[in-house]
Amino acid sequence: MSLSFSSLTIKQYLSKEHNFPVLSLITCCYFIGGLLSFAGLKELYKLNTFVIHQCQVKSIDLKFLDRNLYPRWNITVVHDNQIIDDFLIASTGLTSESEAWNVAQQYKINETYSCYHSRNQTFFIQWGWQWDKPSKLKACRSFFGGVPLLVTAAILHKLRRRYQTEFRITPSQQQTTTAMETPPPTYNEAVQQSSIQETRI
Repeated sequence: MSLSFSSLTIKQYLSKEHNFPVLSLITCCYFIGGLLSFAGLKELYKLNTFVIHQCQVKSIDLKFLDRNLYPRWNITVVHDNQIIDDFLIASTGLTSESEAWNVAQQYKINETYSCYHSRNQTFFIQWGWQWDKPSKLKACRSFFGGVPLLVTAAILHKLRRRYQTEFRITPSQQQTTTAMETPPPTYNEAVQQSSIQETRI
């Protein structure tokens, strides 16, 4: 009995029209799950399209963007007897200037390191130079971390719609339900009603 009551309470809670906690949970699951899944697919795309170059660090500075500091390395790329001057910027920003410089100085000026770049560019997935080799583990971790959140959001959304339909009662249904719930008269009440009707006649 208590289990049935708890199940009914949960259904009624999920079916509330303006239920901010449930709506917020569904929205967050969709949003975070979508971001993680996209990040995983993007990393998988990198893994299958990257090429290796040799990048020599010419100078180092910091780029201020969206209230964060991003280490930036001005580089000379050597590949197939071609020399290209470009820059490489860190993917993660830092709030502390000292921490940003510590990260930047991990790659020394005039030293040459392996760097990675996309073989081709698409209109929705673009990436420039980076020090770290694309990782299959990172791709799987992001993608399979996002999918359960998307599934959870979809299930909650579907259950919410289902329970809203289940608990939505029209006026005609209310009248029918009220009529069905009205108990039949007892024997004494029936005799009394019959006597009243005979007296009126």
